[in-house]
Amino acid sequence: MRWVMNREVARRSASMSCHAISQPDCGEPFAGQSNTVVLPPGQDPNMQGLFGQDTGIKLDLQTASWDDLQSKITTALIAGTAPADVAEMDWSWTGQFAAAGWYLPLNDVVDAATLEHFPGKANFDANGNLLAIPSTNDFRVMLINRKHFTDAGVAETPKTLDELVAAAKTIKEKVSPNIRSGCPFRPPKAP
Repeated sequence: MRWVMNREVARRSASMSCHAISQPDCGEPFAGQSNTVVLPPGQDPNMQGLFGQDTGIKLDLQTASWDDLQSKITTALIAGTAPADVAEMDWSWTGQFAAAGWYLPLNDVVDAATLEHFPGKANFDANGNLLAIPSTNDFRVMLINRKHFTDAGVAETPKTLDELVAAAKTIKEKVSPNIRSGCPFRPPKAP
């Protein structure tokens, strides 16, 4: 069952993006309407009020841990119901959700000017369809093989992406060109 998000809800979602990037011309095009929004914990406590002031939309904000969020969204979509009007998803779920056909593409409701503010938008593209609008993209964990670093003479753990790339090049040069390294900045793609 496909989660068909109607165009009005999609436009309201795009309006949320407008608020997120603080564009002054958003206005209140949906005054008196409401959206159910499912997000991970740690949201700005003023989000509902500020968004309501900017757009006129009342937010029914629901929060859940990342694991619970994925379970809630997946369970609702398998059952053929929408978990919310707007839901935050992890970028790594894009391929899974696209393969299941659960999201209506946003290509014709989010304009190119808005998308310019989101350089990570490619992570939410499946077969040319924009399935979500990125709000943030971060890198929380880095695993290294300390032996490779020591063997290559790299004493310090990299603290920046440039240092990581330099260390990887040194390890390939001094230890073995067959050592694989990389950072997963894209989700698995839908088949």
